[in-house]
Amino acid sequence: MTSPEDPNRFSDEQKRECCLMISMGCDRETACNYLGVTAEELHDQLRQDEVFRRQLLRAEATPEFNHMRNLYQAAKDEKHWRASVVGTSRA
Repeated sequence: MTSPEDPNRFSDEQKRECCLMISMGCDRETACNYLGVTAEELHDQLRQDEVFRRQLLRAEATPEFNHMRNLYQAAKDEKHWRASVVGTSRA
């Protein structure tokens, strides 16, 4: 599903869909399967496109950030004190 002009060039729509899927918790493999591209094509695109690479890295951090924000909000309520214990434990 890459552009006919350049087989390694992702369309803006593909980039948006990829970042959206990953920001929702999908992994890169799932995003590639959905977009109809290979992991190597994604890797090549990320190497060529610094802006897309930064967007994708931010998208990958989004699910964890959202989870931690939810724990933080829950821990503010005294009846959910356990959330603060779970949110601070790191292995």
